[in-house]
Amino acid sequence: MTVITREQLKPLTMGHLGLVGAFIQESGIIEKIDSRLPKISNNAGHFTHGQVVDLMILNGLGYTTRPLYMSNTFFEARDVEAMLGIEYQKAWFNDDVIGCTMDALYEYGLTPLFSELALGIMDSLGRKIGSVNIAGRTHELFIDL
Repeated sequence: MTVITREQLKPLTMGHLGLVGAFIQESGIIEKIDSRLPKISNNAGHFTHGQVVDLMILNGLGYTTRPLYMSNTFFEARDVEAMLGIEYQKAWFNDDVIGCTMDALYEYGLTPLFSELALGIMDSLGRKIGSVNIAGRTHELFIDL
């Protein structure tokens, strides 16, 4: 049996991001994005576009004020593999990977993607959607509960 010393332990935190990661996995957001934005080349890193978007969501909800290109340092103390169920290495998540995904998002269109994801998630949760109002730069979804 191998003995692990206290110095070898590296605690990782999840906090509220564990719940967010669980919802991301449960709702299939990664797969939904990947079906709409297939990755054409492996030159842009080890992540799919859906995985990069989900990493950006976690970073954005992590109460960090760091620039997006420094996101990899945000995840040093978090268990990304447990939160999203994906293999993660710090060096893989960089500004080139983020930029490639943001280009793909722009080409697809953010409003259509948001609408498709929101409606698909609400449908999978069994929620009846009474009306949808997408106005200007804000996204509002009115749901009859």
